[in-house]
Amino acid sequence: MAKSSPQAIWGGVQFTVDTLAIDGIDRDTQFRLSQQDRLGDSTNWQFIGPGTQKITIKGEANHLIGGSMFQTDKLISIGSLGKPKNLVIGPKNVGKFLLQSIKDGFDNIVDDGRAITNKFTLTLVRQE
Repeated sequence: MAKSSPQAIWGGVQFTVDTLAIDGIDRDTQFRLSQQDRLGDSTNWQFIGPGTQKITIKGEANHLIGGSMFQTDKLISIGSLGKPKNLVIGPKNVGKFLLQSIKDGFDNIVDDGRAITNKFTLTLVRQE
């Protein structure tokens, strides 16, 4: 079986359909605005700069097709270093991101305690 191309890479970890398969990616981009209330008139808003950008990656590792039930442990180890890492989605380098949170759950537990699937949600915050 041919090795699949990465859907994304963060901190050297490759997200592929064989390892950490991505089901979806959400981007939340915010801007900093200052509000100035005016008597008898509508509120005035002023742009004061870029805000936070978050990328949320949702996916699943399937033990039966090559994904380990502990694939997300490597992400946690990298995130706990507190250093921004390059995020590449497809062919595009989208910048340096810190791990803000990771949520993972294990499904389809077999008799010996191994999980067949490991679903995860990874939230990264842009740090330039």
